[in-house]
Amino acid sequence: MIVGSIVSDVLASRGYTSDPQLEKILLTIYFALFLALAFAAVPIFLRVFTTLQMRIGNGDLPPIQWIRKNEYAITYCVWGIFLLGLMISLPTVIKDWFLK
Repeated sequence: MIVGSIVSDVLASRGYTSDPQLEKILLTIYFALFLALAFAAVPIFLRVFTTLQMRIGNGDLPPIQWIRKNEYAITYCVWGIFLLGLMISLPTVIKDWFLK
C-alpha cells in the first residue's frame, strides 16, 4: 500500500494523468488490503496483549484468564462489529466511489 502511494505520487508529479476507471480499481484494491490488515490485526493484538499480561505476572487475574479462554470468541465478535459497520456504510461507499 505504501509503495503504491509513493509510485502514484511520483507519477502525478511528473504530469501523468490517470484513468478514472483505473483509479476506481486501485481504490477497490487498496480498500481490500486495508480490510485484510484490519481483520488480521485483531487476533494479533489480542494475542500480544494476553502474552504480555502473562509475562508481567497478571496471568492469574480472572479477566486475563477469561480473555485467554475466549480468544476466538472475542476475535469473532470484533470481526462481527467490523462487518456490521461495513454493511452499514456499504451503500454510501458504492454511491460515492462508483456512481460519480
